Amino acid sequence: MIKLFKISFLILNVLIFSVMGFKTNPSLAASLTAKWNLYHNKKLGFALKYPQDWQPVEVEEEGLSLSAGQLPSALRVCFADLAQKDLRCKAELYVTSQMDDFKNPEATSFLGFSRLQTQKAPDTPRTQDRIETTRVDLTSPTGAYLSCVFFKKDPWVYLFVMPDFHVNDLDYPIFRSLVSSLVFPKSDDQRKNSPKISQDFKDFFEMPLKELENVQVKLTYLGPQQESIPSILLAASAEILDMEKFSSFQRSGLSYANDHLNPQSLLVAPEKLKALISNLSSTPEIVGERVIDLPYVSVSFLKSDSTEDKFFEAILDQLTASKLFVLLRRALPADQEARNLLQSWGCGLGLLPAAPASEVTNKVKITRSGIRLNPDTGYFEQTVTLKNTSYEPLPGPISLVVNFKRSLRLHNADGTTCLVTPAGREFIDIPLPSGRYGSFFPDEELEVTLQFEAGQGDPIDYSTQVVSASGER
Repeated sequence: MIKLFKISFLILNVLIFSVMGFKTNPSLAASLTAKWNLYHNKKLGFALKYPQDWQPVEVEEEGLSLSAGQLPSALRVCFADLAQKDLRCKAELYVTSQMDDFKNPEATSFLGFSRLQTQKAPDTPRTQDRIETTRVDLTSPTGAYLSCVFFKKDPWVYLFVMPDFHVNDLDYPIFRSLVSSLVFPKSDDQRKNSPKISQDFKDFFEMPLKELENVQVKLTYLGPQQESIPSILLAASAEILDMEKFSSFQRSGLSYANDHLNPQSLLVAPEKLKALISNLSSTPEIVGERVIDLPYVSVSFLKSDSTEDKFFEAILDQLTASKLFVLLRRALPADQEARNLLQSWGCGLGLLPAAPASEVTNKVKITRSGIRLNPDTGYFEQTVTLKNTSYEPLPGPISLVVNFKRSLRLHNADGTTCLVTPAGREFIDIPLPSGRYGSFFPDEELEVTLQFEAGQGDPIDYSTQVVSASGER
């Protein structure tokens, strides 16, 4: 009976808090944030304050934490508690172009979650720029509660999420102050001087997912070269991949010779194309109307149908092509084939960021199991265990570099080394437990299974390196 009373009291509190909305005195909110740290995202041009015992972590991952993959986002920031070793978000910020999910916040469901119904709409904060927001409180299938506050500012939706707010209800004024502190400090003069986004690109930005099923994306190297560099074609299905359709749009004075080689093709879901286009829309130096003196890379979008063709092309110099390369990889983070292809292409064109990952082989003990043939896959497999034998956490991600002594291949490689010496060696990324972001802790063990492309009786002989941190492999 006592336990039932406590549960009922907790639910009653949730409803009261949801209806009252934790109205906060503005002067109290200002004093609360006076000593907070500042997070400034120069790419999207906004800033906000966060508590000193929190840490903002930009996560290159799509989807809400309780419903992965449902919200393609150009940016996700987890405001984590510094006291926790793993990444536990006290609050999250998503920036997305997926407008459809936010058109009807009065519906019984929102972003795939059930909406917490109350008789009175909950009070919502305004941002520091006096932008009005909408608040929606939700329940997940597991019984957890989320409080969501969002606003639209073309071309983006800014969504703040506080998980488990019924448990941490005393933290809600902090969450509210986090939202209220957001400001867009970019001046009008700075906005006027930014490159204007091409109207042709806006046509693709505004396309629904169904139309993106018929869009091809082409990447072509235009700079000086001594060997062939095949172009890359991306599309949702193999049926629409057609390099010839781009030929009528070629600009005079540029060499598209690499388009005449057999292109490297990559199938990409429409949702991933949408994420890529969203990422590009926040980077006017890529999709803006401007003239390039030293053409290095062409990125073009083409949608062909019986009525009309829609086409957009950006000609980029090497510096801007490097930014495009980062956005491409961010839009396709979980696709192994895409990672391999883009990493190899970016390495060959010198588009990788200059900072290499750290060599930590002498801080890790490696143990190998026996080699076995997996009859389901047809590949020889071996489990490799890594143990951090140092006295310090090693920052993730962690990668194992495999250096074969004979001509063999690693079937499940995540890429080939470019900045890590020796170059041209295959590596595989090793996820931290439970998909955790952060560090590989002392005495912790990680496991990975290697799949070898080898014939029966071929000796599988190799040495290994371990590299750490987010630098290039």
